[in-house]
Amino acid sequence: MAAMLLQREVGDECFAWMVRAGVSARHPILARRVRQYQEAGGPEPVLSFPPEASDEEHEALAAGFPARRAEWRGRRSAAQAEWLIRHVLDRYSPDLLVTEKFAAATRARMLAKLRDEVRRAKDFRTIRIDVESAGWLDALARHNGLGSRSEAVEMMVRVVMEVSGGKAAAKD
Repeated sequence: MAAMLLQREVGDECFAWMVRAGVSARHPILARRVRQYQEAGGPEPVLSFPPEASDEEHEALAAGFPARRAEWRGRRSAAQAEWLIRHVLDRYSPDLLVTEKFAAATRARMLAKLRDEVRRAKDFRTIRIDVESAGWLDALARHNGLGSRSEAVEMMVRVVMEVSGGKAAAKD
C-alpha cells in the first residue's frame, strides 16, 4: 500500500521526482531504470479496427476496449509499485537508487499517510498533545492494562459518559 501511495505522488514524472529526491540526473543507470518504470505493464492498448471487420466486430472491439484498458492499467500499476519498492522504498534492495536514509524516511512518510487515510475512513479524530500529556496518558494506560493512548482516552470518555448519565457524546 505504501508503494501505491508513492506511485500516486510520483505519477508519470518519475525522472523529475527522482532528481528532486536527490538522485543525480547524470547517474549512469537512472535513465534506463526510469524507462522501466514508464514502460511497466507493457504498451498501452490502442483501439484499432481491421479494415475487413464488420459492424458487429467493430462494436465488439469497442465494447471490449474499456476492459482491456482497465486490465492494462492494473498491470501497469502493480509493476510500477513493485519498481518503487525495489528502487525507492526497500532500503536493503541491491537496486536502490536513493540513499538508505531517504528510502527509510520515504517509507515512514508513506506509512504515516496510509495510517492517516485509514483513520479518516474510519472517522477517527487525531489530536496533537504535548509530551507531558502523552506521558500521563501512557501511565494511565499502563495502570489500567490498556495497550494505547487511544484506549486510555476511550476509557476516560466512557467514565465521563457514565458519570454524566450519557449526556456527553464520544466525540466531544
